[in-house]
This record gives sequence, C-alpha cells and structure tokens, in this order.
Amino acid sequence: MVFEAARDSHFRTLMTKAVTNMTLMLVFPFFFNQATHNIWFILVWSSIYLFLLVSFIVSVTKIRYELNENYLLVKGGPIRSKIPYDKIISYNTTADIYCGYRVLTASDAIEIFYEGGVRRSVKIAPKDQETFLEILRAQCPKAQMTL
Repeated sequence: MVFEAARDSHFRTLMTKAVTNMTLMLVFPFFFNQATHNIWFILVWSSIYLFLLVSFIVSVTKIRYELNENYLLVKGGPIRSKIPYDKIISYNTTADIYCGYRVLTASDAIEIFYEGGVRRSVKIAPKDQETFLEILRAQCPKAQMTL
C-alpha cells in the first residue's frame, strides 16, 4: 500500500524560503558583475538554476512510503530506503524532525528504528498516519510501539 507524505504550513514556508534564497543567490551575479552580461553565461547559469530548482521541488513533492509484502520502502526524490519488516525494532511518534535521517514534509512524524543499514532509524510523516501504523503493526508484530 502506498502512502503520500503529509505536508504542513511549516514546511511550505520553509520550502518557499529555500527557493527564494536559491533564486536570490543565483540572480545576484547578474546585477553586480558586468562579465555576466553575455549570452553564454546567461544560458549556462539559467540551466544550472533550473536544474537545481526542479530537482529541489521534485525531491520534496515526490515523497512516498510503500508498505510492501516483506519490506517498507521510503522514497524521497533520488533517496530510497528498503527496510525489511523483520529488521524493524520499534517505532514511535516524534517531534524532533530536524535531526537524523528524515524523509518528510510535516512535523507530525513517526520514527522507525531498525537493525542493519547505516542510519538505524528513519523519520517519516504519512498522510493517513493511523492506517499506516495499523498496517505496520500487522506486518511487524514483535516491534515495540511507543506512541
């Protein structure tokens, strides 16, 4: 079953600020340096800007969590984490969304701890959190749940 990521106003504001800052940083050279006023510089610089902008927006808007038959697949842009159910140790709700490995766009998050892998835990925020937790509970009966 596929769950979309929840989005809240905090992350929309954060995304708007990030896009605005990126735009300002990449547009400022045009105003302060005469050497940037040629067609080749404009084409290359615009291409870099558009690539970065589209990559950022796609990676933030294409976050999904898939509960498959044997594993949880966390997708966020180019990032993919495949976590087998038998490796999940515990999961709980968390308000700490700024530290650790996180693939989310909302502050109402779940942290899943698992064995193996480099990170050992992932923070996610599915839209329908209750249904997600029910399915996860059924798939991981021996995992400890602290909500």
